Amino acid sequence: METLGINLVSFIAQLVNFIILFIILKKLVFKTVVDLIAKMRKQSKDTEKYQQEITIERENIVKLKAKELADARKEAQILLEKTKAEAENKKKMLLTEAETKALRIIKEAKAEAESLKTQLMKKAEEYSANLAIKIASKLIAEKLETGKQHAVINKAIAELKRVEL
Repeated sequence: METLGINLVSFIAQLVNFIILFIILKKLVFKTVVDLIAKMRKQSKDTEKYQQEITIERENIVKLKAKELADARKEAQILLEKTKAEAENKKKMLLTEAETKALRIIKEAKAEAESLKTQLMKKAEEYSANLAIKIASKLIAEKLETGKQHAVINKAIAELKRVEL
């Protein structure tokens, strides 16, 4: 071996040093490093599993949110339709009430107009009767000529027409 340039004593010493170093490293460092690697692998698997759980949970939340949103839209649509129906019913009720009031007012106005007409007719009749009595009294009192009687009667008729208007 010396021909190769290897010193046997030095080689054995190096080999013994290497074995001692290997045993020390194996007892102290390798176990720690292997445990650390195993721990990191486990942590990596746990992280991966946790990410999958989070992804599944996120998908579930998105689905739930979409369902709640759809339910809320349905409820809003139902509420809107209900409100529209109530407003339409209220509108119809108010229109019916207004029509009833209008008909009542028209009926009252017609009754009042008829009452006024009747009163005016009575007054016109009274006035006509009084006027006829006055004319007859004047005709009798004055014993007027026929031409003059016609003039007094025409004047009374013109006055009567003016009162009736």
